[in-house]
Amino acid sequence: PTCELEALNLIMSFAACHAYRLKCGDIRNAFFQGKEMDRVLLLKPPRGGLPGEGDLSDAAILARVPIYGIGDSGRMFWKRLREEFLKEGLHANRVSKALYSFATNDGIVRCMVGTHVDDILWASDPEFEHMIQKILKTFSIRKIEEASFRFCGREIEQDAEGNITVTCKSSVENVLPVNFDSKGRKGTDKATPGEIGQLRSVIGSLAWVCRQCRPRLSYAVSRLQSIVAAAQVKDLTFANKLLQQAKEESHLGMTFKAKAFVWHKAVLVTITDASFAGEKLVIDDKVFPRRSQKGRITALSDPVIWDGDKANMHIIGWRSTMIKRVCRSTFNAETQSMIDGVA
Repeated sequence: PTCELEALNLIMSFAACHAYRLKCGDIRNAFFQGKEMDRVLLLKPPRGGLPGEGDLSDAAILARVPIYGIGDSGRMFWKRLREEFLKEGLHANRVSKALYSFATNDGIVRCMVGTHVDDILWASDPEFEHMIQKILKTFSIRKIEEASFRFCGREIEQDAEGNITVTCKSSVENVLPVNFDSKGRKGTDKATPGEIGQLRSVIGSLAWVCRQCRPRLSYAVSRLQSIVAAAQVKDLTFANKLLQQAKEESHLGMTFKAKAFVWHKAVLVTITDASFAGEKLVIDDKVFPRRSQKGRITALSDPVIWDGDKANMHIIGWRSTMIKRVCRSTFNAETQSMIDGVA
């Protein structure tokens, strides 16, 4: 298992609210540090043999630990990492299996850790930092970073006050636009297979970026995904304009404000909305009009939200997608969106 985006955002919210330092670590040659093999795996020596070993033409190498290329190498590493966390007293999250936390007897969480294969993200009360360091000492660590670092493709920065910002600047700026010639073509003309292939690449890149830290792009990307199979020239133009906008605003992203609220008293808030019959879905060149769009935002909020219309929030997750069912009314679309938001 790897840590979901929402779990990573929880860790950053936890760190920001307490002004704890957010840190990440990279385990060196992770698979070689997994649990020992429970079966015999023999490897053929490389051509030319091994330095200082002489003739190995009739020899075989016995693999003691998982190696790259076998089906369960990642899992064997994860199982050993999990054992170390549990041994130190941390508890695995019931929903996100790669998220761990430690709470004292008063129920207050003191540290949170998330793993993504061999990358580890954590924040901890300074008095409990020794627990994380003890676990890390059981592995060979390539490096530990804080304040400004890159984690799973996202650029993360934390200032002296504890505010955390997340961007995908380099990822956005490296995306190439759709290369096409609109001269002599109408907006409703069909795109060529090559242009549609480029469009799929742009959409895929933007979808990853908006999923990581740019919720503002979610609707436009979802709209492109729904029509890509039968894209027209105007859709290629729209995709390039959207990409240009994303590049111009590549410095924007998510912000987790320091000490925005008391974290262990926060309430979970879900915000949903929907459009009615304003979208279309294209499947195998068949157009299905009057489709509705739904969107949701899940956030942690200061409890004062119960008594007013303003409160500090940390956004944990979001989504914008087309409603699968055909909605016959605005109320129907809003209900479908709400069900998705609280499910």
